[in-house]
Amino acid sequence: MELQFLLESTHDENIQQSIRVANKFLNTNIVKYVLEKIFRIDFDICIKNIKLVRITYSVPNEDTKKGYVMAWTERTKDAKHVYFNDIFRQRLDFLKNTAQSDCKEQQYLIIYMGILLIHEIAHLVLRWKGILNSPTDYAEAGDFLENKLFGGIVRLLVQPNTEWTKESECICEMLRI
Repeated sequence: MELQFLLESTHDENIQQSIRVANKFLNTNIVKYVLEKIFRIDFDICIKNIKLVRITYSVPNEDTKKGYVMAWTERTKDAKHVYFNDIFRQRLDFLKNTAQSDCKEQQYLIIYMGILLIHEIAHLVLRWKGILNSPTDYAEAGDFLENKLFGGIVRLLVQPNTEWTKESECICEMLRI
C-alpha cells in the first residue's frame, strides 16, 4: 500500500514539486517501517485521508508561532491541511521575479518543503488515529521520522542573525544530529 500526497492537493507549482520530493521518501522502506511498525497506522484510513489533504501557504497565527514555524497541520482527529509558512511563497516569488528562478536556493527550498511534508505526515497519521500530540515514546513525531529517515533533523539555514523574510537568502539545508 502506498501513502502518497496528491499533486491535486494544491495549485501551486512549487508545492507540487515538493510533493514529488516527499512522495519519493514516502516510498522508502524506512518510512513504511516507521509508519507500520512503530506508529502502527491503519494504512487504509491513512490512504483515504491523504487524498483529502490540501496543502497551502499561510501566515502562522499566535497559537502556531513558537519561533520560526516552517509548516504545521491542524491539531484535530480529522486534520486535512498542511500549511507552509507564507514566507516560502514570498521567497520563491522573489527569486522568480528577480531572474533567479533556476538557482540552487530555489531547489533547496523545494527539497526542504518536501522534507517538511514528510515531517507533517508523521503528525497527520497519528492525528488520524486520534493521537493529537506526539507520544512521549518519541518526543516529537515529525523529528522522530526525520531522524529515522535522514539520521538527524533537517533544518533550513538562512542568513545568520537575521529575521526570516522574503529577502532572507537560504544558504543551505543542514542536518542536526
